[in-house]
Parts: sequence; C-alpha cells; structure tokens
Amino acid sequence: MVSPLSCKINIFSCFFFLSFFSFSQTPDNYIALLAPQDLMTKVNAIVRYDNQRIEINAIDDMVVHTKRIVSIYNKYGDKHANSLEFYSDNSSIKTIEARIYDSAGNEIRKIKKNDFTDNSAVSGGTLYSDSRIKYYDYTPISYPYTIEFISEVRHNTTAFVPQWRPVTGYFLGIEHAEYKIENHSGIPLKIKKENIDNNQVVEVSENHFTDKFMVNSMILDGNDVESLPKSEGLEFKNSSVTFTYLVQQNGNYLQLKAQLDIENPLILPEDYKAFKAFYSRIVEKQAEQIVLTKV
Repeated sequence: MVSPLSCKINIFSCFFFLSFFSFSQTPDNYIALLAPQDLMTKVNAIVRYDNQRIEINAIDDMVVHTKRIVSIYNKYGDKHANSLEFYSDNSSIKTIEARIYDSAGNEIRKIKKNDFTDNSAVSGGTLYSDSRIKYYDYTPISYPYTIEFISEVRHNTTAFVPQWRPVTGYFLGIEHAEYKIENHSGIPLKIKKENIDNNQVVEVSENHFTDKFMVNSMILDGNDVESLPKSEGLEFKNSSVTFTYLVQQNGNYLQLKAQLDIENPLILPEDYKAFKAFYSRIVEKQAEQIVLTKV
C-alpha cells in the first residue's frame, strides 16, 4: 500500500506489474479466457489492467484518472468490479463510464454516466455529510465476463490524495496494476509505504517502484531445452521507454518475465518512426520461440 501525505516534496511514480506478456493494456485484456493461466488458480476475478494517475496542478486542483479492466469468473467475483466513484462538495465527477464484454471479448453493453445510480455514501443519510457515490451494479447474463471502468474526478483540495491498494481482496489475481502521481504544482508531498516488501515491490529508484510476476513453466519428463530466446534489454530515446525481457532455465523449470517502463508517455511526431521500430522489436522479441526436444 502507498499513501501520499501532504508534507515533504516527492514526485512519486509507482508501477506495479504482475504480468508476463501483458505488461500494458492489450486487446487480450478484454478476453476473460485469455488471462494468464498462472493467475487462474482459485480466483474469482482477475484485474487485467488497473491504471490510476493523479495530477496535482495546484493546492486546490487535483484530478484523478482511473482505468480498470477486470475479468470476473463467478458470482463471488462480482464485488471486484468496483464500478463506482465517490464525490462531494469538494469534488466532481467529470467522466464515468463502463463497458461489458463477454467471455470472448465482444462488447455487449455500454454504460453511460446517466446509467449510474447516485446515492448518499453515508448509511441512513445525515445532514452533516455531503459525501455521495455513483455506482453501477451489473447483473451478468453468464460467466465469465469482463468489465472496463473509466473515470475522471476533479478535486478542489489536495488534502486527501488517493491511496494505492492494488490487491483489494482474497481470491483476486492481479495481472497489471499501476499508480502514478504527477506533481506539477511544487506542493511538498510525503510518501508512506506499507507492505511493499511483503508484496515483492521493488524500488527501482527513489520515485519508481515495480513488482514483477515471474512465470514458471515446468519442463515435462522426457523433454529437454534445445534453445531459448536471448535475454535482452531495449530502450527508446534516453531511456524514456525501456523494455526488459528475461528467460532462463532453472532446473526443471523455465522462468520468463517481461517488463515495459514508460517514464515519459509523450511521443513527438518526429519520433514516431523510431518508436514504431522500437515497438516492433518488442513484438518480435515476444514472438521468439522456446524449442524443446524429446530425449
């Protein structure tokens, strides 16, 4: 868990990657049946992609952008859809929408802002609270299904910067989760970190954290590894975007992991050609095959 507190300066950028090939949003994220098999064991839902970006523009201007894609496999996973936002006199919901996809990734429903239920966020209601909630309670036709949720909430205070809790319950898999604060205001921030080590989050630098999910595949008896792709690191334009690909044999297991880090998401028009070549190299790298032979 990461909790930003107003006090001391720190521009915090946190990336929490729990995936092998799905290191960023791809069309496969909408197909429940294509979730990584390593995450499918004893789960009710899998967070396929979760991106929370917080812009602090001034002491009275903060915008929270959320995009989340969750594949849900049974009725016990419905609660992990989290298609909701809170607001009050100090905040307003600028954008809120959702889309539902069937097991094959076909869109079957689009939920607009007016489709969300608006209620008091305080049980029983009270004259002393202005906190409200907009939510959408989807009744599935069948399982599995995938729900995409997008929101933008503007706050006129920076007193309460959202916490980061990528794992929000039991029997929940995390394929990719990311949290980033963009501090454009110069407002001093202090970051409180809890349970980072327990969740294998790695502090790459002072303001950059990652958590990598390693895929371990057992080599079945009677097979041997003939060749493996070469481990490789790629970078684009002074490391503004980097890609790391690692594969190795460890006894009877193959260990694979891939990670994409984007420090600067802005690609200038004059860099499009170079970036296209860079991304093509990533695709080519992931297409390289592991060759096994019978012994």
